[in-house]
Order: sequence, then C-alpha cells, then structure tokens
Amino acid sequence: SYAAGTLETTATTDEDGHRTCSYTDAEGRTVLAVAYDGEERMETYYVYDGLGRLCHVLPPEASHQLATQEEAIDATVLKRLAYSYTYDRLDRMVVKQTPGCEPVYMVYDKYNRMVLSQDGVQRASDAKKWSYSVYDYNDRTVESGELVLAAAMTHAQLQEAAWDVEGYLPAGTRTPLQYTAYDGLSLIHI
Repeated sequence: SYAAGTLETTATTDEDGHRTCSYTDAEGRTVLAVAYDGEERMETYYVYDGLGRLCHVLPPEASHQLATQEEAIDATVLKRLAYSYTYDRLDRMVVKQTPGCEPVYMVYDKYNRMVLSQDGVQRASDAKKWSYSVYDYNDRTVESGELVLAAAMTHAQLQEAAWDVEGYLPAGTRTPLQYTAYDGLSLIHI
C-alpha cells in the first residue's frame, strides 16, 4: 500500500487508441501497469521485497482471481498464473517460476556465473539431471550440456558446494551439447 501522492503515473495511448497507465514508486520501480481494452481494465502488479528485488509479477488474470478472493492468497493461483523470483544473499536469482511451470533452479560459482540450472522437465525425468555451463578465463561459455549427478543433491546443497568454487561442477556424467570456440581477438573499447 502506498500513501496518496507517492506514485508517479504515466498514461499513454498507442496508434490504435489503446490506453495504458503505469504507476511507479519513488525508487522508479513499476508497481502497477493498467491496460484498457475498451472499458475493460487489465491490471498487472509488480511486487518487490524489502531489498527492492522483483519477487512476483501478477498478470491481469492472476490479479483478477486474487482480487475476488476473500480468503488468504491462493498459492495455486500464484503457481498457475503468476511469475515468481527468489534471490540469494548476493542478489542472484536462484529460483524462477513462470505461470503453469515448475520452478527453474539456478546455481552460481564464486564469480557469479550460472554453472548449473534445472527445470521442471529435467527434475520430473530424473532429479539428478541438471544443465551445466563451463566458462573460460574471460567468463565466456565454452561448453554447455546436461549433467547427471553421481549422487542426489538438493538445490541448496549444490549452491552451498559451489559458493566458494571457481567453475563448480559436481561429480557425475556429463553430456556436452554445445562447444563454443573463440578466436584470440578481443573487443577493444574506445
């Protein structure tokens, strides 16, 4: 909830006559976007945590269904219709959930490079199956593929193991799916 007069409103009309209004807070973050289709008002809410990180996006259908509930927020509505994001203590996105999908887990090494990720399809077929990336000394991806862990580990266990390791890759069977080679030339910034 925001006090009266604390949100900035920007209203636009496109070439087809569709109106939109966006509301931003004092930090410049969009908290509500409203699109009008004739007289129909479609609201998309953006929810931030105490550190200003985007945690949820509630598209119009989710906003509508949640607004009609008199009880507490229905987690099934959020899972089915909302975008959700979770961050670690270094502000890296570690869980991303899109509407109707299982969460995507992400694991980072000590240089903040995503070294492992796992989506719901991988988890459903084999909880030990993850996508991996290997980087060169310029932080460019040189190999990516699938990894089947030698032993079952949770997302939290993998992140903890990767926390202080450069290029973390747990034991298991790797199936490279892509190699990328770079020439010796570097981009020169002028």
